[in-house]
Amino acid sequence: MSISKHIHNFGVSDSFSSYILRLASKLPIFHMLKRLITLGFFTTMLFISCDEGVREADISNIDQQCDFYALNDSLQQFDLANAEEINQQLYQSLGSFWRDYTESILREGAFDDPATLGKIAQFMTDPTISEINTEVSAVLGPGQAERIDQLDKAFRRMRYFFPETPAPQVVFMNSGFNYGIFPTETHLAVGQEWYLGTEHHITQSLDENTFPNYIRKKMAPEFLVGDAMRGWLAVHFQHQYYDDSDLLSTVMYWGKILYLMDVTFPELTDGQKINYTPDEIAWCQANERNLWAAFSQQDILYEKRKFEIYRWVNDGPFTSAQSVPQESPSRLGMWIGWQVIRDYMERNNEVTPEQLLQETNYLKLLNAYRPG
Repeated sequence: MSISKHIHNFGVSDSFSSYILRLASKLPIFHMLKRLITLGFFTTMLFISCDEGVREADISNIDQQCDFYALNDSLQQFDLANAEEINQQLYQSLGSFWRDYTESILREGAFDDPATLGKIAQFMTDPTISEINTEVSAVLGPGQAERIDQLDKAFRRMRYFFPETPAPQVVFMNSGFNYGIFPTETHLAVGQEWYLGTEHHITQSLDENTFPNYIRKKMAPEFLVGDAMRGWLAVHFQHQYYDDSDLLSTVMYWGKILYLMDVTFPELTDGQKINYTPDEIAWCQANERNLWAAFSQQDILYEKRKFEIYRWVNDGPFTSAQSVPQESPSRLGMWIGWQVIRDYMERNNEVTPEQLLQETNYLKLLNAYRPG
């Protein structure tokens, strides 16, 4: 029986890439982020990240920047008899995110409404939710300390390159399969149930119409930290730097975000950074020249129609742009932008990550690119 049928009012799930697109009415980027996760194994060479031109951060003198909060643990102690007191404690601990969790993620109602608190208590005691929480603890618990350390170091590297950027509070939650990643200006929430593993019985029980294979095949623990960081970066820098006026501007933004993944998470593989399987990375490398020949045509580079732009950056079973074969991975525009930015930064060692974000002369960036 489908697990998702037991999860009450969760609607259409949000995984990493269409997240930004869907929230565009509120935030330009926040909706395109539908969880872009990766699964797979391949040769060791395909797991090695390209680090040429990547700036290194000395974080030895940078203190811990992140506060980590296990919301699941707090909610499992939720006692309806003391609901108002617990609600107040959670608001004090989580600030605006507690409102986001009740009103936007679980969609149960106003965070301070007693009726909402009752629904939260019912949610946590639902047999299906209880099973999911048990499995999250069993699958993710043993590696949680390492993931926290990885994210802490990544945000310390962010502080090194962007001293004025505050680190978010990182919240581990059960979203009811609504959101894999929920980044805001002040918080970074992770729906841990999205990372139980491709072959886990709960993942396999999800409704195939809501969770098609291209999503489920990438729901693996090893991609949690990369998804989280990429989502936060994309949302954090959107107001200053995101421009989707044409395809070139859009893919350059994503290329810059993925380059920031290089500098904040150098230990991750390329696949973990962009959420490609090793086979998908191999396909991109083998077809890079032909891909660039198709992409670099004038009428494609400066395409302004949103539905055509999204063909290159949306999640899906493949990139649905014209002349791109169905054997391709999705979001090839992001991958192309990433390679352009990497080549530019390799050839311009004096450019800082902050200066890179500010650069809008895209022809200068393109002139540094050597496909293949």
